[in-house]
Amino acid sequence: MSHIIEFLVHLLIHFNILDNLQKGLEIIGTAVQCPGQQIDFSFILNRCSQPQPPPTPSVNPHTNPELMADAIRMTSQVPHGFRDLVQMKCEELGLIFVPVPNRYYEGKQVYKCGSALVYISGNVIFVQRDGRSWNPVSIQQLIQTASS
Repeated sequence: MSHIIEFLVHLLIHFNILDNLQKGLEIIGTAVQCPGQQIDFSFILNRCSQPQPPPTPSVNPHTNPELMADAIRMTSQVPHGFRDLVQMKCEELGLIFVPVPNRYYEGKQVYKCGSALVYISGNVIFVQRDGRSWNPVSIQQLIQTASS
């Protein structure tokens, strides 16, 4: 956890790294939106970066409470596993996602997600259908099922 915080603090301090990561995300997003097409990415790569503030004097993130608070806030928003990702998505949409006490299927904890019962095995979500069978679903399908 402390490595993540140190990494995020360095990102906050070094704006050029953050700017290049942003450019990389823009390139990936453009490539995903236009699969198989030739795209000239020079407009992103040659774009002037936002003016950088003057270099800060050596800042120790451990003694700067603002940087530490920002880093902790950012790490608390990063899901640490697939279950955390599903839970975060449900919370964003106002759906409950809680473990059902003493309820397991194939050794996996069963959760109440909205109106659905689910369990997660690896990176696969299973939803109980008709009170008997468990079927794999995507996060989008889970949200639709849980919302109904």
